[in-house]
Amino acid sequence: STEYIDTTSEIPVHFHKENLEKNILQAIDDAKESTKFEPNQFQKEAITWSLQRRISLIRGPPGTGKTRVAALLIATVSRLKMKDLGDSEDDDDINKLQPRVLAVAHSNGAADVLLEGLLQMGVPAVRSGRPAS
Repeated sequence: STEYIDTTSEIPVHFHKENLEKNILQAIDDAKESTKFEPNQFQKEAITWSLQRRISLIRGPPGTGKTRVAALLIATVSRLKMKDLGDSEDDDDINKLQPRVLAVAHSNGAADVLLEGLLQMGVPAVRSGRPAS
């Protein structure tokens, strides 16, 4: 099974703390609509847990779906509403910019799978480097 390690429990400042877990689960459902990947309960928990922290690590043995989980995590965060961190004090003012994510993979094959997953989920993505095939 996938294992995750708590490095900090501080909720990222860009997210609304109210109903965060519910909003993450809804964003996961929205993200997976356009893909065949159906995360198991542990994978959903890993994504939900990770998005409630400033930094997280998801690890597991080969073949447990870590790369697919990474794609779904990125697709999920791209669907979450974010607070505007500008000068406005109004909580209803939502930042219209999508979050920027840099994803790094340990191999060309993993980068290819991650890119494929992101594109299937409608996340605009580019890949740098040499394809595995």
